[in-house]
Amino acid sequence: MALHTKILLGLIVGAVLGIVINLSTDGSPATEQFVSSVTEPIGRVWLNALIMVVIPLIVSTLSVGIAGLGSLKRLGRIGVVAMLSFLSLTALSTVLGLTAVNLMKPGEGLDASVTQRLMETYQGDSDAMGLADGAFGIDLFVRIVPRNPVQAAANGEMLAVIFFALMIGVGLTIVPKEKGQPLLNFLESLGQVTIAIIGLVMKVAPLGVACLIFSVTARFGFEILFNLLKYIMTVVGSLAIFFIVGYSL
Repeated sequence: MALHTKILLGLIVGAVLGIVINLSTDGSPATEQFVSSVTEPIGRVWLNALIMVVIPLIVSTLSVGIAGLGSLKRLGRIGVVAMLSFLSLTALSTVLGLTAVNLMKPGEGLDASVTQRLMETYQGDSDAMGLADGAFGIDLFVRIVPRNPVQAAANGEMLAVIFFALMIGVGLTIVPKEKGQPLLNFLESLGQVTIAIIGLVMKVAPLGVACLIFSVTARFGFEILFNLLKYIMTVVGSLAIFFIVGYSL
C-alpha cells in the first residue's frame, strides 16, 4: 500500500475514533487524560521529528546548490531572476491567500465555547512558535540577516536560516576549491543523511497523523472536524491555484 494511502487511512481512522470517543464520553476527564498522556505526545513526537530535519535540509541543499553554480558572476545573473520570481510569487501567494480566507472563512461559525477551549489548549504552542510576535516591513528586512544563525534556527526564523545557507554557498564559490571541498562534502553528506531520516520519519506518518487528528476530534468533536476539513479545502485549493497560475507564468 502506498504511503499516501496509509496516511489518508490514518487520518480517517483517527478522526472517526476521535468523534466516537467524544460522543460516547462527552469530554470526560478520562478522555482528556488519555489524549494528554498517550495520543497527543505520540503525535507531537512525530511532528517534532519531522520539523527537526527541516533546518539541516535547508542549509545543506541551498548551500550545495549555490556552490554548484561555480562563480559569483553566474550566481548574480541567476540571483536577479530568482529574486524577481520570488517577489512575484510572494505577492501572488499573499493575494491568493487573503482572497481564499475571506471567501471560505474557515473557522467562522465555530461555537464560542469550542473557540475558547481551543485557545486555552493551544495558545501556549502558538506563543512558543513565536506566532504572536511577527516581523513586518523594515524589521523583517533587518531580521533576515541573523546575528546568531544557531539562535535563528532554534527560534524558527526561516528567512534568516535561508540567508545564512545562501551565504555559505556564496562563500564556497569564493574560496579555492581545495579549501571549500571538505565543507562541501560535509554538506552533501548532511543532505543525504537528512533525506534518509525524513524517509524513516515518514514511515510512521500514518500513526502520527492518526494520533494528532484523534487528539483534536476526541476533545472537540465533529464540529472541529468540519472546520478542519473546510480549512484543508481552503489550503489545498489555494495551493492548487498557486501552482497552476504561478508556475505557468
